[in-house]
Amino acid sequence: MIDDVSGRLLLVACLLAAASLWFAARRRGARRFTDAAEHPGAGGEFTARDLGRAFTARDLGRPLGTRATFVQFSTASCAACPQVRRVLNDLSASSDGVAHVEIAADERMDLVRRFSVHRTPTVMLVGPDGVVRSRAAEPMDARQAADALDAHLVRGDAHV
Repeated sequence: MIDDVSGRLLLVACLLAAASLWFAARRRGARRFTDAAEHPGAGGEFTARDLGRAFTARDLGRPLGTRATFVQFSTASCAACPQVRRVLNDLSASSDGVAHVEIAADERMDLVRRFSVHRTPTVMLVGPDGVVRSRAAEPMDARQAADALDAHLVRGDAHV
């Protein structure tokens, strides 16, 4: 039989392992783009109140892409933001009708509050109408961004 101290240590070790697995799963999930229709409501994903929210050209300081726009919220202290900027700039440059706009989160608190941005980088994929179609938080690579764009871009149509 396990003595009282060993039992407590085993319980603490199990709790730490469970918490570590949960944290790793949350971080992995935050890197994927989440569809607006799914709206699970936790962390960097959509909530029901996000549905129907939209950016305007005035919000972004430039016109929206004719097919899609990646809106990236960044901060000066964000280590991953420059890498995400490069990925999205390259993808938008190689995709017709796709734009990339980077927003300094600390300068646009109105948008941070309106779109529930809790961490940077947060990237939203926006349709030509300005409505947010999906979003992701945390760093991403070119494949993840291209997959999100392909999933939301209707070929031969101007709608995401």
